[in-house]
Amino acid sequence: MFSPLWNPTSADLIPITATFSECVIGFGAEDVHMSSGYAAAFMPQVGCERNKPYIVTFAVRAELHARAYPAHLIAAVCFRWQVLGMLGGNFTANITEWAVVDVAGNGNENTATFHIFVDKSEPQVELLSSTPSPTNGNITITGVCLSLFRSLPTYHL
Repeated sequence: MFSPLWNPTSADLIPITATFSECVIGFGAEDVHMSSGYAAAFMPQVGCERNKPYIVTFAVRAELHARAYPAHLIAAVCFRWQVLGMLGGNFTANITEWAVVDVAGNGNENTATFHIFVDKSEPQVELLSSTPSPTNGNITITGVCLSLFRSLPTYHL
């Protein structure tokens, strides 16, 4: 599984793409186990390299991990969805063993867990001054510089 977002992210939705090594059948949002949130806009990703979604008709054997698969299914290599409603903190998602099968009836193995940190907290600012209060003179304000800035200027009010 892959997302184009930077880690950590403050995004309200996380786009995720799952790419299998071959066409799989029966993959749906219910097959993705997520630590929070829900999957929306779940579909085969047509623009994915090697991905050519098509309808497959086949007879499914009852012994396929005791899961009922319809006779007509979309088979594809890549699937994409968006995760909405995540809580802040570590977000994880994985696809469990036998969530999908290939056209030969082989089930998938457990996937590596997808991780991203969702940071919904706003940055805090602390201004410091060595000038006693009250004063009628110049006040020098200093603070801690974020790594994006080279230095923090001194302002005289």
